[in-house]
Amino acid sequence: MALDNRNKEPILNASMTGEELKALRKARNMTQSQVAAGIGVTQPAVAGWETGRYTIDKRSEMALRQVLQAPATTAPKRARKLKKAS
Repeated sequence: MALDNRNKEPILNASMTGEELKALRKARNMTQSQVAAGIGVTQPAVAGWETGRYTIDKRSEMALRQVLQAPATTAPKRARKLKKAS
């Protein structure tokens, strides 16, 4: 994972989609409420991200990836494989 030298923050290779978020959450057997509590947002925010009503900002995406134990390069296809494996 590359680093932004100014902020020392990881540069994500791909933006998380609502489809990916939902697949990763289900693969981890987590509820929307559990994910929301893990990153400090509300359950309706997570639901909105999953349906595409809201866009996932970069800070939230990084927090989601940490809570869901998902690397920055996870693509929706990879999330579906994770879901099938569990």
